[in-house]
Amino acid sequence: MAVSIEQARMAVLEHAKVLGGEAVFLDDALGRTLAVDASAPNDVPPFAASAMDGFAIRAADTAGSSARLRVIGEAKAGTAAGVAVRRGTAVRISTGAPIPHGADAVVPQELTSGAGSMVAVDGQVSLGCCVRRAGQDIHAGELVIRGGCLLGPAELGVLASMNIPRPRVVRRPRIAITGTGDELSDPGTPLRPGAIRDSNGPTLGGAVHRAGAELVTRLRVGDDLEATVAVLGAGMRDVEHAHHDGRRVGRPACQGRRR
Repeated sequence: MAVSIEQARMAVLEHAKVLGGEAVFLDDALGRTLAVDASAPNDVPPFAASAMDGFAIRAADTAGSSARLRVIGEAKAGTAAGVAVRRGTAVRISTGAPIPHGADAVVPQELTSGAGSMVAVDGQVSLGCCVRRAGQDIHAGELVIRGGCLLGPAELGVLASMNIPRPRVVRRPRIAITGTGDELSDPGTPLRPGAIRDSNGPTLGGAVHRAGAELVTRLRVGDDLEATVAVLGAGMRDVEHAHHDGRRVGRPACQGRRR
């Protein structure tokens, strides 16, 4: 009885199961499937930071719609100011720099005037203005990416921001391909009388890679039942060995007996 493609596919899927997980580096995780939920181990960002270049101030100092403040230090991205903001003072700050202790707002550079040790702020600045709070993007413990998600460039960036350098992903299926036929000959070799080039092997190998699997080995056997059974067994052993020792088996040209 003939079996349709859909019936054959269903028969395969009935015996398929999700493979185990493995930890890989982020640079190797593109296109892989996350095996477990990824939750944030810490806040992102981990500290309150400035969203603008300008001055870290106390919002209350601008309650009169303007203020002249004494500049007492500078906070740059990657470093802390080392001084606390008190009444009547300001700290020059760069985008991404930690908010100095005592400050509760940032006034953008464009809304200030003055030079040297004094800065003038025109207008009232609201509490929390231009401040990215700790955990504003992601809170510690928050579920961010669910297991089963296909990892693209954006997901890799999110994992990096959460300090997950080696996400656990579903292991790639390991595949062995066996080509059969006395008439097959490798591309690049002299063509025997009556032989044809083996085009199915490279085609299937490309399909394996495109599907996200790992091609462990590609074998060849002639038109002989006993030799075919032996080569199929060899291919399965190659896959099993690759699973246990993590190596990729080479591509032997296994040729069975011919009739």
